Amino acid sequence: MKKAMKTFLRFDRREKKKLREQETIDHMIGLCNENDLFVDVGASGGMFSNALYPYVQEVHCIEPIRRAAEALRNTGFQVYECVIDESEELQYFYVNNVFGWSGLYPQVYFKKRVRMQTTRLDSLFKHIDVLKVDVEGNEFRVLKSLGDIRPRVICIECRPERLGFDFEHFNRLLDEYRNHIGLNCNLIVWDDK
Repeated sequence: MKKAMKTFLRFDRREKKKLREQETIDHMIGLCNENDLFVDVGASGGMFSNALYPYVQEVHCIEPIRRAAEALRNTGFQVYECVIDESEELQYFYVNNVFGWSGLYPQVYFKKRVRMQTTRLDSLFKHIDVLKVDVEGNEFRVLKSLGDIRPRVICIECRPERLGFDFEHFNRLLDEYRNHIGLNCNLIVWDDK
């Protein structure tokens, strides 16, 4: 099997978030095929789902915030209103009233704590071609929830400082994990430097 590429898109924090996301989306579109299944974990307002929809066969959105999940359902996408984790159990989930900000780890801008059932990606899907992960610090646990599923493209928004380490450390951990499970895919990691 041909060695897959790893791309890092690092942006200056002063750049507008929408411009950073659009560059990442443009990169993903170049890796998509018309028969792909795209799964958007942490879909929020659906920016990535809407952008990739014309280039893939199916779009599935995973979004635990009810208001965002309802808005995504209105687009016609398959929506799962749940939290993805490596374990399936009732866990605390942290949210802010700001549209789309939530996660399994407490952070200063999360104002509310609720109990939610978590589920694994391999409980929802038999295969995934293209995966986007934006989960505010739970990236590795989402990847572990893939089980034997091996997407061809994975895009991760990472903010390693939220996990207590720098981008280079995150990169080493990601490489170790990819080697450990034999994950050979096109990997896009984007963050703010």
